[in-house]
Amino acid sequence: MRQGEDNFSFTDRDGNTVTECIAFTHYYDGSGNHIGGVETRNGETTIFGEDYTPGAKSRDLTGVTDTINSAETYGLAFEF
Repeated sequence: MRQGEDNFSFTDRDGNTVTECIAFTHYYDGSGNHIGGVETRNGETTIFGEDYTPGAKSRDLTGVTDTINSAETYGLAFEF
């Protein structure tokens, strides 16, 4: 098992400072082959299968105040 976390910041193209927060747990067999894991990056959790194959994703929406207005959807449908 390999487990850890990291926080880092960078400046985006608009000059804003962006901070990334990552926590992960990955599992390996006796030969060192990746057999699965979980990674959370800025509130979005991804479950990984063998060989880092991305699977299900979930997102923590606690504290999200952004809204989507019809002008931003460009006719796309959303299901929540």
